[in-house]
Amino acid sequence: MPEYSVLIVEDDPIIVRVLFSMLEYENFHVLTPIDAGEQVIEQVTLEKPDIILMDIDLPGKITGIEAASILFNIFCIPVIFVTGHDEKQILNKAMESMPFGFLIKPVNPDLLFSSIRVGINLCSKMRLTTEGMISGLSESMKKKLTESSGFYLLVDDMNHILLANQGAEELFKTDSSNLFNNDLLTTFQNIISDNESPNSDLLDDLTNHRPVKVNIGNRESKCTVNIESVKNLFGVKSGSFISIIFPDNNY
Repeated sequence: MPEYSVLIVEDDPIIVRVLFSMLEYENFHVLTPIDAGEQVIEQVTLEKPDIILMDIDLPGKITGIEAASILFNIFCIPVIFVTGHDEKQILNKAMESMPFGFLIKPVNPDLLFSSIRVGINLCSKMRLTTEGMISGLSESMKKKLTESSGFYLLVDDMNHILLANQGAEELFKTDSSNLFNNDLLTTFQNIISDNESPNSDLLDDLTNHRPVKVNIGNRESKCTVNIESVKNLFGVKSGSFISIIFPDNNY
């Protein structure tokens, strides 16, 4: 049986092949590698890895450092940076995302394996604390994001959208990749009826479960929003799980 599952996030195919071979040889279960930070969010929701090997320099909407911060704070998954950088300024910046290790390319196999095991062990211990046991997304939240026909969003602590399920994609008439990193209120404002509250009052309406009129196709409907806090391993709020509800099933 494979020891742990590992996700590689790296845009250099040569580095990917080297890491993949090392990990398979040591009997780790290696998930399909990805090459952009925003792809990680959907991947870990569908198939939660035990640990992630992350490059700092990634193409796309967010850097490896930003992606690692989301993975720790929202999903409580440990990240080890595998990077060609050893500059103090970059490493200090990367420390803000709470990584569980740094490995400088080219990677030493023994150091790679020991870093993975130490990182997973430390994170597992953190999950056993009072704060750790209620951290991250619940199984119910993950199931709603991946399987439910309702309308669900995952946002960070700045109300930027991280993930939308299929229902929310249909509601906002775009896919999750286009919604990624968009401001929640601005996104909602795009479907709000013209006579509804201005953007400055919208957060208050949503937070207090007041019905909001939205335009759905050629008709008007009402919805409310339920907001559930997501906390990191230290018990600090790091995001929110958003349920968009049409009380009269009039979507």
